[in-house]
Amino acid sequence: MRRCKPALGTFVEITAQHTTIHLKQRAIQAAFDRINDLEVKMSLHCPDSDVSQLNAVAHEKELAVSHETYTVLQESLRLFELTNGLFDIAYKSQNGTSRDIVLLPNNQVTFLKPLTLDLGGIAKGYAVDEAIATLAHHGIKNACVNAGGDLRYLGKTPPLIWTRYAPHYYEQSQEVWVKEHKAMATSFPSENRDDLSATTYKNGATRQTLHSPMAITVVAKTCLLADALTKLVMIMGESSETLLNQLNAVAFVRPVEGLNTDE
Repeated sequence: MRRCKPALGTFVEITAQHTTIHLKQRAIQAAFDRINDLEVKMSLHCPDSDVSQLNAVAHEKELAVSHETYTVLQESLRLFELTNGLFDIAYKSQNGTSRDIVLLPNNQVTFLKPLTLDLGGIAKGYAVDEAIATLAHHGIKNACVNAGGDLRYLGKTPPLIWTRYAPHYYEQSQEVWVKEHKAMATSFPSENRDDLSATTYKNGATRQTLHSPMAITVVAKTCLLADALTKLVMIMGESSETLLNQLNAVAFVRPVEGLNTDE
């Protein structure tokens, strides 16, 4: 069964299998509700979201955020450190970086200086992971959630889904990666936008908008990680091999015909 609803700046498609139709429908609706809940918490453009509240007052005082937002902030800061600032959710800030984000106990957050956070480069992947977890909680054994190229499987995985991508940084069997890694994300340079914020994504260190003649697909253990790594592979190119290996992920690339990246 497939249902599509707009969320996270894109269409989300959920496919699930269950012998009881109403239980399947209930599980799918719960997964959509979970995605919508996360969008409200992490959207840059919702004035009541955790992100908007942090951007407004966290440089003045400590602020409690949801467990989900706190988790995404933790992962974002981990990637910031691992990449020496290339992945920076504070890239919209003039003088500040993710190094100025302080995570405190009990989901409390404060900033050392005024910042403008944008979780668009990672939150969509997290939402896909949470949708899969919701489906599993409702007894679904086989499912797929696809949010505009951020995709994760539960249970069975089609063995030939990667045949259109050519391995670039690794030589491992494609089918092995499909079976072991059931999450993926793809970034197209012609659509270089993080959908949650509807803005272009930039190199965290240089603040320059990303341009690449390649579409990047990353396969990883979680969609959150795959989502973030597509941007990092676009920034780092072949030098991302060490990072991918460290995070047990693999990248595939393919050229995008007719794309002019010199503009």
